[in-house]
Amino acid sequence: MVQMLAVFAEFERATIVDRVIAGMERKAARGGWCGGSRPFGYDGETATGYLAPKTDEAPLVPVIFDRYAHGRDGPRALAVWLNEAGHRTKAGDPGATPRSSPCCAT
Repeated sequence: MVQMLAVFAEFERATIVDRVIAGMERKAARGGWCGGSRPFGYDGETATGYLAPKTDEAPLVPVIFDRYAHGRDGPRALAVWLNEAGHRTKAGDPGATPRSSPCCAT
């Protein structure tokens, strides 16, 4: 009897995972933000569920990309450069570690 319940529980869990992933894919296909920490240069609009450019950070995004892709700056070098320019993380702390670097946000 317990094994039968375990089989149904496993099936229900797999069904829930499939539905959540399908919902996230549908939302992403419509252009919505599926959650997580917001990317640098964007701010989440809770009313619409979409990302909107942040006026003070958005102009830096192409510069950061160029320095990363062509200037051969790594995440730590970019974080140090942003700190020297006066930019901080969402919490207001300096982002001197690769984890808090805007190009490698997880």
